[in-house]
Amino acid sequence: MDGENVYPAEIERVLLANPQVIDAAVVKAGDLRWGERPVASVARARRQP
Repeated sequence: MDGENVYPAEIERVLLANPQVIDAAVVKAGDLRWGERPVASVARARRQP
């Protein structure tokens, strides 16, 4: 299967560039079509009243 190599650190960097994101972690998960796919967990900043 053809696909792009996307590293977790690249995705995390893009997510963390958003001011509403205070933390992010990306891990790989199994995928029947691609073999692996990224999954992100994101912590958002609290809304200011």
